[in-house]
Amino acid sequence: PMKFLSITFFLAAGLTFPRVSAWTAGPPSEICTFLVAQHDVPLAKCRTRLRGPASLRTRAARTCLRAVNKPEEGVAFNSSRRLSPENAASFVENLHDRESLLLKLKAGRSEYIKDIRELRTLETVLERGHSDSLVPFERMKQAYLDVVRSDVPNFDVSDLSLLLRTLMENDMSSQDMDQVILHRLRSLCSGYLEMGEKEGAERLRTFDARNSATMIHCLGKRKLMTSNTAKVLDPVLLRINDYNPIQIGLILNVYSRGKIRSPALFAHFSSQLVLCDRGSLDMQAVSNIVNAFANSNMKDQKLFAFLAEVVMSMPASNMTSQSLSTIVSSYTKLGLFDERLFEHLATSAMSLPSSSFSLKDLLTCASSFQRCESLPPPVFRYLLRAMDSHDVTEIPASLLATHCRSLVKLKQLGGGRVLYKMKPAVLNTTLDLFSLSSFAISFLQAGMLDGDVWQHLEQNFIHHLDAAMFNKKPPRGREIGSILSALVKSGYCTHKTLNKVQHCMQAFSFAWVSSQDLSSLLSAFARVGGNLDESFRADVIRHLLSLCDSSKLPADDAIIIGGAMVKLRMVEEELMERISGILSGGDQSKLQPVQVLSLNTMIYAMQCHPNPSAFASSISRMEDVVMAWIEKSRMKNCPLELGCKLLSSISSWRDEGGGQEKEERRERVKRLLYARVKDLLSAWWEDNAERDKQTGMRGEKEIPLQKKKNLADTLVLVSQTLASAKVQEDDMWKQVIKMYRSLPSEQRHATSLASILQSVARVEFRDESFLQEASKTVQSEVVSRNILSDLQKTRPDLWSADPKTIASLCTSFIGLQFYDENLFRHMANVIQQFQPSELRPPEISKLLNAFLRVDLPSDDMVEFLSSALRNQPAATSYTPNVLVSLFKDLPRAGVEDLKVYEQLKYALFLLNPRDLSDVQAAAIAIAMVKLQWREQDIWEFVVLAVRDRSETINPQVALNFVRAQAFLYFEDSVLLEGLLMRIISQDHTFFNAQDIASLSWSVAVLSPLLPPNCSTVIHWILRAILSCRTSLEPLAKAQIHQFFISFAFEVQGGLEQELLDQLKQECLQSFQASSKESLSSTQQADMSRVLKGMGYEVHDEHLEARTGYSLDCWLPHANTAVEFDGPSHFSRESHLPLGSTRLKRRLLKAAGYRLTSIGYWEWPQDASVQYKQELLARALEEAKAEG
Repeated sequence: PMKFLSITFFLAAGLTFPRVSAWTAGPPSEICTFLVAQHDVPLAKCRTRLRGPASLRTRAARTCLRAVNKPEEGVAFNSSRRLSPENAASFVENLHDRESLLLKLKAGRSEYIKDIRELRTLETVLERGHSDSLVPFERMKQAYLDVVRSDVPNFDVSDLSLLLRTLMENDMSSQDMDQVILHRLRSLCSGYLEMGEKEGAERLRTFDARNSATMIHCLGKRKLMTSNTAKVLDPVLLRINDYNPIQIGLILNVYSRGKIRSPALFAHFSSQLVLCDRGSLDMQAVSNIVNAFANSNMKDQKLFAFLAEVVMSMPASNMTSQSLSTIVSSYTKLGLFDERLFEHLATSAMSLPSSSFSLKDLLTCASSFQRCESLPPPVFRYLLRAMDSHDVTEIPASLLATHCRSLVKLKQLGGGRVLYKMKPAVLNTTLDLFSLSSFAISFLQAGMLDGDVWQHLEQNFIHHLDAAMFNKKPPRGREIGSILSALVKSGYCTHKTLNKVQHCMQAFSFAWVSSQDLSSLLSAFARVGGNLDESFRADVIRHLLSLCDSSKLPADDAIIIGGAMVKLRMVEEELMERISGILSGGDQSKLQPVQVLSLNTMIYAMQCHPNPSAFASSISRMEDVVMAWIEKSRMKNCPLELGCKLLSSISSWRDEGGGQEKEERRERVKRLLYARVKDLLSAWWEDNAERDKQTGMRGEKEIPLQKKKNLADTLVLVSQTLASAKVQEDDMWKQVIKMYRSLPSEQRHATSLASILQSVARVEFRDESFLQEASKTVQSEVVSRNILSDLQKTRPDLWSADPKTIASLCTSFIGLQFYDENLFRHMANVIQQFQPSELRPPEISKLLNAFLRVDLPSDDMVEFLSSALRNQPAATSYTPNVLVSLFKDLPRAGVEDLKVYEQLKYALFLLNPRDLSDVQAAAIAIAMVKLQWREQDIWEFVVLAVRDRSETINPQVALNFVRAQAFLYFEDSVLLEGLLMRIISQDHTFFNAQDIASLSWSVAVLSPLLPPNCSTVIHWILRAILSCRTSLEPLAKAQIHQFFISFAFEVQGGLEQELLDQLKQECLQSFQASSKESLSSTQQADMSRVLKGMGYEVHDEHLEARTGYSLDCWLPHANTAVEFDGPSHFSRESHLPLGSTRLKRRLLKAAGYRLTSIGYWEWPQDASVQYKQELLARALEEAKAEG
């Protein structure tokens, strides 16, 4: 066949083309077609012999491919012969050019591509893959995968780099292809590492810096660059030493994005970078390098100093906003605040057009620059103004959340304005937990308390909690704690949210709650004062005990948790014992002043516990920790504010237990702490004076951005601390007053004056000149904030005051016994310039008490304060102290409107009965007595506060409760028995004569409720009466008389024989005298006239000899007493008789009288005589029927 082929070739050439010299590229297609079709010549040999142009081979290949794809049809070159499929396949297999590769892929015969040359050719095909209509793209991907998977000879790093780059550019991805690529990479790296040094050096030429950088960049784009991939690549990359900075930046950027830590590789690159030429670095490379080191938390001081010099040598024109923001952010992350670098970057930022910054870059720059306190304000103003031109919705809310905390710190320069612009982005987005946490904290710190925003945040928070419980996947505790804390502080946290958090914690058995999370959550619960379920309380304590047992409760968290448990009234003996053990076993020198302050809170709570002896060991340990810290640290680097708070808290310690040595140590520590605070105060004042001097020398130049603290606020804190510590040193208080007088005029205002006066009043330090000066200042300069804007046009020196400040001023002047009538009239006028709704319960309480003390509660003022109480929202919370004060003072001020007291009643029910002390509960009961208000709900509430404390209640408080129960006559025999047992457990000398008389009268009134074996109580009272006989006043003797006759008639065997006849006679005379003093009313006189008109003999104000009672109308022939009972005999707003009225009726009936009573509401003044006669006739018939 070959001989025939040669002859035919030349014959055909001569016959068809006379000029053979013109046929330089090969025979025409007719010859090839003739040979293939007519003689079955193998096309592989045909290809080696025929060197025709591409067009000829392409036509032949297409004909052959048709035969391969559709062999059943065949391909006719003429009418008699068909092309053999085997010969066609052989022909296609040996084609290597681009067009032929396209034909192979179109035919789906990618297995024909076998060597690296065709693979590289295929790269160029794939570069046009999407636009080439001849070949389906998926078929090319499969062909590519088949080639890479097969053993292609001489496949090296340059091929893999080219392969990855092509895949990236054509967005080709599949899991199979990724696995094959990683397999190829591992085989290449392991092969290179296993080679000998000489052979390896030869083969490593393809594994150069350029190919490795390209390959790693593409691997990163395909998300194939993981820690495992890095372990394979690192040993090879460490052998390469010819990287340029751009390639290093490219590689490090991939490692950074993949969160891959490779200290050896980073150190290798660092050593090369510091030796490179500065001119080879551009801003993009620097930003890539520093960003990678920052994200990997690799702090290389030498490298970053070198790169800082590089950046400072570059003009602003070489910078872009993105590279600038990346560099400053990276240095900030690592805490490398190079002032010269930051000033250069800040200057460069201001020289760039604001339009060149994206909002993301602006936020990054502002956040990073903010952490460098040496930068001047103009750069922040520039960045914040540039943000105004952007729509915050153009970037994700999660990115806004990352930077919003920094904007809070720039609030004074416009950061708050940008924060406010974020409001729509927050409201229109479902936030993740991190964003929710950041926004909540930032909005709270910025003072953005818009209801719609916080309600949206709360709804998002509840959604995350519900989703966690539905999916049975615990949430992240850190975000939950911070979000709840922010919601609580904002005041928009509902009980629903608190309950959701509790249920979520219990649903997962506290599995997601670390000690740090628990500290945040409990602190939030403590702040809102939520009533935790008993089951939740038990679970919390169990979880804490398990943390203690497993040594998973650090000292820092233990302190925070202990402080929260104190506020939640969860002070448990075992838990406090564990916490004190953790703290005493740690290193006290590492404690911070804030933590020591929290320890003091725990100590005070345990000392105030009803059973403090159970916490004796815990208290002793914690005191030792605090005292050791003070003695060792001597409060070095402690701010003045914290030092003051520590002194105040330690001053509240009770010097109990520990013996003489420990008491001496306590006093020594207190003196040391006071001396330190005194030194801190002097240093603080001198430092501020020097700062003011330096500021004045600067002229108009702006000072760096700092937290400018108000000097008056700090001085107020110092004064409050000294007052809490009961510092009586006159020189110290004179110094405080001198400092206040020398404050700048803009910092001396009504609020600071009120606070200073309040502290001075607590220690009773009276400086007459200062008080006169303060009084004149208040009268001349303090006005209501409501009218300040109108008056400031003519009086710019006026001070604005709110109700809280006025109330504080009033109580301070009262405490210092400075009763200037003009001063208090002025403050009364200022208060009435407010709307009643602007006053809150604490201010109302203080003002009412103050004006009562100076005897200036005018009717207008009392009505104004009453109106303020009536206008309080239904859900207004009152503290127990405020409620008790109002209950006590409102009756004194003559307020009789029950709507006011109903308001207080609803507020009382919002409290937990356990929140009331026994003294406060008794005070409310006594207030009900003064009002003659027999309110069963209030009584039951205050009884709950003391029922469990009957064995430990103060005996005087117990007596007050018995008095209230007797006066209003509440039937509670169990409470009465407990209170009486507590009273008689004391020696009778504990009480004064009036107390004994009140007790005797109360027992007489409540005698039907006494237990059968009450002789112990009776005999104790009798002994007490006899012991204080000489001290009894007439009123007391009158009360004791009712006790004598009560038990003389009602107790079998009688007790009057045990009493001295002289005392009985004195008591009877005193009682009769008091009965004679009672005045008859007009209605009573009218009733007497009607009875006489009915024919009865009537003795008015008849004095009954045995009981001593005065009978309103005595009918001797009927042996009947007719009593007219006015309003003083009954509880307000009801017809229930009070205790004294019940006692009189009971004793008169026991004495053998028929008794009938006519209530004041039954006797209208304008009623007819016939109506009144009929009323009396019925009453007398009923009395006769009763016998």
